[in-house]
Amino acid sequence: MVKNNINTSANNNDDINTNSNNNKASFSYNTNTQNNNQQQQDFNESVNRSLDQTKDNINRSIEESGNPIPQYNNIVNSYQEQTLLSLYFTGLCKVKDFELYFL
Repeated sequence: MVKNNINTSANNNDDINTNSNNNKASFSYNTNTQNNNQQQQDFNESVNRSLDQTKDNINRSIEESGNPIPQYNNIVNSYQEQTLLSLYFTGLCKVKDFELYFL
């Protein structure tokens, strides 16, 4: 009977070692999975931040490019007005019923 008890305890030690190895493997797998998930989340957050910054830069550029347009319109209108007045005062055109006639 003593031999059987020793063999049984040896088998129990093998079972404990096997369970311990399985637990280590399971922990390693879970840790790797968690690391991969964390890396994926970090990557996604980085991409989202980059896209948000790009969107903000585009919106800022659009706003900045739209600011001088009214100024350019005013400049063009002023040149047109000056040209028409010059033509009128030189006698090269005349105005009748708010329409411009070239001579």
